[in-house]
Amino acid sequence: MTNEQRVDGAAGAFFDVRVINGRIRAELNGGSGPTSTTLVNDGVFHHVVAQRSGTSLQLYLDGVLNSAVTIGSAVDINNSALFRLGDSVCLSTD
Repeated sequence: MTNEQRVDGAAGAFFDVRVINGRIRAELNGGSGPTSTTLVNDGVFHHVVAQRSGTSLQLYLDGVLNSAVTIGSAVDINNSALFRLGDSVCLSTD
């Protein structure tokens, strides 16, 4: 899931939530973000929530806080890009 406005994978105003090596990862503007401690590639449906509150980015998995990070500052992710689910503008790098 992503909402981004960038060209060919370059940084810009965006957030994304993706599965990397069987774990959920959330990012804001390409910075570090929380990565789940639990593997989700187990054939079971999982409820995932990425929540930003000020300078904190939390990742909930199945209703339980799983991971959180502090980001340097509040990030403005307002942009005019389409909201994408299951798609990326950086197909060559994802």
